[in-house]
Amino acid sequence: MFQKYNSLTIIVICTMFLFVACSKSDTELKDIQKADYLVSYSNAMKDGGYIYAYDKKGNTISKMEVDGQSMMSNAKDEKGYYFSSNRNNNHYAIDKTGKMQEISRPKQLQDVNAGAYFIHAEQGYVYYDVNIGLVDEKKGYTSELVYWKDSDKRQESVELKGTIQGAHIIENHIYAFSQTLDKVYISEIDLVTNKKTNEFEIPNENVYFAPTAQKIIFQKYKDKLLFVLSDNVNQKLPPKLIMVNTKTRVVEKETILDEKQFIPVLVQVIEDKVYILNNDEKVKELDENLNSIRTYSLQSDTKIAREDKGISDIQVHGNKLYILYKDMNPKSKTKQLVAEIEGYDLLTGGSIEKTTLQLERKWDDITFLVLKE
Repeated sequence: MFQKYNSLTIIVICTMFLFVACSKSDTELKDIQKADYLVSYSNAMKDGGYIYAYDKKGNTISKMEVDGQSMMSNAKDEKGYYFSSNRNNNHYAIDKTGKMQEISRPKQLQDVNAGAYFIHAEQGYVYYDVNIGLVDEKKGYTSELVYWKDSDKRQESVELKGTIQGAHIIENHIYAFSQTLDKVYISEIDLVTNKKTNEFEIPNENVYFAPTAQKIIFQKYKDKLLFVLSDNVNQKLPPKLIMVNTKTRVVEKETILDEKQFIPVLVQVIEDKVYILNNDEKVKELDENLNSIRTYSLQSDTKIAREDKGISDIQVHGNKLYILYKDMNPKSKTKQLVAEIEGYDLLTGGSIEKTTLQLERKWDDITFLVLKE
């Protein structure tokens, strides 16, 4: 009898050690220094996904399981890498050694199970939104912008109207872009006092809103803000590029993008030029006065058929544009499932590199970060 219980005890102890070992492994991406890309996989309707580390040949370096749901945004800085979930509050930080930690929330928001539209890292700060929703009829739809500086780790949060699409830091102030069901706002937060000091409305004719939930349609250009708005209501008016002067808090310039079918998915500033990418892989180049210079197409060369591929995520590094494509064909068999990361010269549209990732299953949301250029 003693031998039986002793054996059982050994089994339990071994199981406990195995669980601890697995847990440790699951919170670390081993050999991350060998990786060229981090890729997150998740689904919209249920939690649970993975973050993989790959080399440029598409070989798996390591992976870990996470509880994220609809992980749609990420960021990186000199300290590490960040991934956020759109449909739950599981967000992750991975340091340069590969160790992962869940990102916490301020005390007053810890019981709020709401996702984030974006996460971003800039000038030593990391920040993301908490999509609170409609809690108070008088306030309307609200969100919280949560932010902290790496040097002190103390989190601050500020309530803003609507859903927050992105934010940037200019001269020790955060400028956040948000929208309600009928209005578009820029809110200004003083990083010294951690208070919202200004909020101004962007004229939108009640039909112009952000064309995508991705933060990459909202950028800064020196001490100004640049973003694209599209007619999301009637889909009759062409999209427009807007430049806001942060000192005067008014729209300084506005350019109509002359094609109604031009659906912007990226705004990027390189030196004194502005580049706008649409969902059909056409690029518009504009000068510093937002005058159109030229329009050209990306020269894509993927294994996924053109009619089947969809843009899942976009990253820009210097003059290089990276796009992660996934197979959108519902009839694709598992053995044929791939995602592809293709790198382009943004100034010419030429394809310069490509990595194919073999998938074991279909995923709703796939994002990536470029670790090495």
